[in-house]
Amino acid sequence: QDNRFRTYTTKDGLFSDLNWPVYEDRRGNLWVGAEGGRVHQLREGVVHRTYQVGTPKSFFRSISEDRSGALWIGTESDGLYRLHDGSLTVYTTKQGLVGDAISVLYLDRQGDLWIGTNGGLNRLRGGHFTAYTSQDGLSPARVLSIHEDGEGTLWIGTMGGGLNRLRQGRFTAYTTKEGLPDDVVYAILEDDGGNLWMSSRKGLFQVSKKQIDEFDRKKVGALSPHCFGS
Repeated sequence: QDNRFRTYTTKDGLFSDLNWPVYEDRRGNLWVGAEGGRVHQLREGVVHRTYQVGTPKSFFRSISEDRSGALWIGTESDGLYRLHDGSLTVYTTKQGLVGDAISVLYLDRQGDLWIGTNGGLNRLRGGHFTAYTSQDGLSPARVLSIHEDGEGTLWIGTMGGGLNRLRQGRFTAYTTKEGLPDDVVYAILEDDGGNLWMSSRKGLFQVSKKQIDEFDRKKVGALSPHCFGS
């Protein structure tokens, strides 16, 4: 801030100096997942509360907030936690998740929470989990990233299964066979020109949604993304 860095460590009340992820809620609170199964709430730069989530060995991948103000916390191996009014509820494969290793949480514009796991994809709507796996057409790979575009289409990045699209209830996969430089998609962003930008093991690449549609209609024989390396 103002061209100056401020570092927060255990001296400021954090349980550990290894912290990941970081999420800002609608009230401006900062939520930090720390080593040791601790989740901190920071207000105006001060650790306000600390919650024990999961076990002391729990490691966090993602944090999100739903429309009710409940906080959702995804762990590396211990499932999904809901924190609301100080109360924790855990959801695992026993409650309908397709995997207990949570990589990404994404709240869409309808208020549904999408959960990317090592076993596929879940949608949480009205307290009910819907599962999407390879049996539904999703690539059989861990889900790493989710992006919803302006048309309500979901774009899903995977670990080894390339880029997946969920449109009108149907999955389509795009991999190195279709022209992508890598089958690992860590993150997805979209610019104002309708281009998808993705990070991978082989750098950053850009492909337009228009070209993907042209490929689907067989107007082009392969995708030709613009790649950025070192």
